[in-house]
Amino acid sequence: SDILRQSYCIRELSFHHLVKLWGDTAASGLGGPVVLSPPSDISEARQATRATTGEVYAQILSDLGDAETRIGSSTDAHRVTLMGIHALRARVFLYQKNYAGAETEAETVAGGGFSLASAYGDLFTAEGDDTPEDIFRLHFDAVDYCWEGYYCLPYEVQGRGEIEPSLDLIQAYSPGYNGSPATFVTADERGLWNITFFDPLNGASVYGSKWRTGIGAEDIHVFRFAEL
Repeated sequence: SDILRQSYCIRELSFHHLVKLWGDTAASGLGGPVVLSPPSDISEARQATRATTGEVYAQILSDLGDAETRIGSSTDAHRVTLMGIHALRARVFLYQKNYAGAETEAETVAGGGFSLASAYGDLFTAEGDDTPEDIFRLHFDAVDYCWEGYYCLPYEVQGRGEIEPSLDLIQAYSPGYNGSPATFVTADERGLWNITFFDPLNGASVYGSKWRTGIGAEDIHVFRFAEL
């Protein structure tokens, strides 16, 4: 069923996040727990133990194969599609250092009719508008909200300003940046969109402006064509 194949893919995406963040890179090292059915209570949940990294990846690839056999012909990027499965498998192979496998999966996606957005900012509109890059994106609106932008934008532009770009990130776009807005010089379209300076009460500050909305309706890409 559609619900089952979506569940397989989301579970394996979660397993992959788990193992790449906390697992050993060696296949024989400790990865993360592989829990395949809901525990009956907290006591049972507490008994979960860590599988090896190799076992976690084996489960991921097995479930992706199962999901692929159940997938339909939908191209709705707000749900997991066949191209979404190939994109996740490419990412998994990349972390396993199976570069040939990653390339094969990426080439499959490349043949799926995707193309780059005409402008970088088109990917991060306030209402989450679709783009030709979308492989799988999480959809939000002002009721079922995300608020990725809300925590980056300052109070003056409908946000909380709790998260701001690090110095390393800013200098990745503009190596000569020294804290002064005048020294932020870049021709990188991503930097010009993602980093914004403002002058609250004459004290210059910086914020991340990738999602320029505080209402929470922005969408979040899980996979987009530029990654592949």
